[in-house]
Amino acid sequence: IENKAGAGGTIAANQVSKAPPDGYTLMIMHQGLAFNASLYAKLPYDTLRDLASVAYVGATPNALVVTNALPVSTPQEFLAYARANPGKLSYGSGGMGSAGHLSVELLQSLAGIKLTHVPYKGSGPALTDLMSGEIQAMLLTMPAVMPFL
Repeated sequence: IENKAGAGGTIAANQVSKAPPDGYTLMIMHQGLAFNASLYAKLPYDTLRDLASVAYVGATPNALVVTNALPVSTPQEFLAYARANPGKLSYGSGGMGSAGHLSVELLQSLAGIKLTHVPYKGSGPALTDLMSGEIQAMLLTMPAVMPFL
């Protein structure tokens, strides 16, 4: 097993796309595989031509989490606070184009709020900064956030 992190999964997908199609190389990939072609101008592989899906493994729910320093307890309170403080709240993500980034960008668009994006090299460092109060919010998978709730 080799963990190939980086660039929203494109590094790993590129390596797997170049492997012989002999059944000895498998990749477990997040949703980035589905939308990276829309995010990156030129990928070194063609997702549909060079890779083949063999199984759906599962789904992981996400949660929008905020630092305890914010005076909010519900999603509605968070949105109201964000609307009252446009651009003053920052949110972290596992990087540009990550699920946490794109989901919060969609939330901003739909809810009419403005947050400042702070991209990290993975969600671990972002969670550390959320816990210390360096950032105020992030969208994270439930398994990653449960120990802190």
